[in-house]
Parts: sequence; structure tokens; C-alpha cells
Amino acid sequence: MIRIIAANVPRGRQLELVGHDLDDQLARLPVREELALAPSLVLMMPTQNDDFATLGLDAEVGPYLTKRHDRTIARRLRQNLWPFREPLKAESQAVFDELEMQVRFRAPPRLIPYFQQFYFPLGGAAHRDAIWLAGHYLSDFTLVAPGRLRVVMRMGKQREYRLELEVSKRLDAGRLGLLATYAAEVTRRMQPYHQRYHARQMAGVMLGEAPPRGNYAKIPVEAEWGEARPPENVIVEALLAHWPEVTTVMSEHAEQLNQFLLQEDFIAIFDENRYA
Repeated sequence: MIRIIAANVPRGRQLELVGHDLDDQLARLPVREELALAPSLVLMMPTQNDDFATLGLDAEVGPYLTKRHDRTIARRLRQNLWPFREPLKAESQAVFDELEMQVRFRAPPRLIPYFQQFYFPLGGAAHRDAIWLAGHYLSDFTLVAPGRLRVVMRMGKQREYRLELEVSKRLDAGRLGLLATYAAEVTRRMQPYHQRYHARQMAGVMLGEAPPRGNYAKIPVEAEWGEARPPENVIVEALLAHWPEVTTVMSEHAEQLNQFLLQEDFIAIFDENRYA
């Protein structure tokens, strides 16, 4: 169950749905397959509908349906984290241990932190009824009753959703607070890894508008990029050092060889496998 209690957004279909359980309003929702992986994703949850697998809420468009399963969407979002899988594993475990989460969780909960964006599930990600929240939009949350959660999702100046969600009754206030603290802290610790890998790219470049500073996670909007550059790739450095000899040998077998294009291809291949 997802019920929009209030919405401070541009007028449109989402305002007509205020006060309704979106599960009961699926016939009124648009189908927007292109939004499933958009950075403006606010939350997603599976539906019991035979034709559409997931109900999503977008910061710009509002509620919509997609045929993609929530697990598929989460898996696609996690693909951005492939170069950071080792530091993410280490930082997740470190925060898990520091917060002594083993009392309530068996292992570090799943999390998708990418620059200022991060998503985490309310409950096990493998559960059929898992709701994924965009932590960077989460401003406040209150467990009003067992299995009943109210959240405020702030997407920018004077733009927010107030929602009531039906969640697992096992998600008590202590467990929820621990989960949110863990997700925000791991995301903060991952910022330097993103900065070093992407060099001068600005943090939050995927977002049309940076999340408000007052949201609970307090992810820094500006980053000190300076003269940062990606970690040195010794294989690429060695290849470039010997490139004249490489091209000499290759040119004996291919007179029409485009050396500049080939050089870029070589570097791209080694760069992609840097963390393999």
C-alpha cells in the first residue's frame, strides 16, 4: 500500500490521487517504462497486477507503472557500482560493525549509493513486498503503527510528497532508524571513491536539482575536486610507454592501420578491466 497524504508539486495527475491508495488506482496511472531508471526515482514497489510488475513514484511525473520488476530495476541501478564493489563491500561492513547492526540484521543490508543518490529497501531486498526508497529525497519518517510508515520525500524547493506506506510489521522504529543511518553513512563514505574515479565530474551531475540540504542524510552538495584524477592504471601507463614499438610491429602487418583509434581502443579495454 502507498497512499499519498499530501503533495506539494505542480498540478497534475498526482494531485488527483491524494488520499487514495495507489494500489487501488492502478488503472488511472500512466505506463512510463523510460522512468524506471531515471535519477528522479522517489520510490518503487512491486504490484499484484498481472500486467505491470512495479509501481514507481517519480519526482517530476508522479506515480506510474512499469513492466520491469523491482529486482531488475535495482540490479540495473547497481551496475553503476561495479568499479566500486570492493570499497563498497568494505565500507558497508565497517559501518555495519560500528553501528553494531548484527543485533538486528544478519548481514549488511543492500544499498545502492552513487554520488548523492542512494536507494535502500525497507526490508530484505529479496522479499516480494520490498519497497525501495530514494534516501537522498527522504526528509523525515515516522512509524505511526506496526506495519504503517509515514515518510516525507523532499525533492527540491517547495516540492515534496507526504506518503503512508504499508511495510513489514518486523520493521520497528529501532530497526528503521538503524537502516536509514547505515544507508546515509555508507553513502557519505563512498563519496571520495566516486570523486577519485570520476576525477573532475561534479557530484550529483545526474540530478537536475540537488536535494535540499535539510534532508536527513546531509550528503554534501559540493565536492572538493581540486586537481583530482582517476587512480593510475599501471597497465595503461606501461602500454603507452611502449606504444611506438607496438605500432611499429603492427604497421608491418597492416599498412592502413589507424594508430590513434587503435590506441584509444586499447586504453578503453584496459580501463574497463581495471577493477576486474
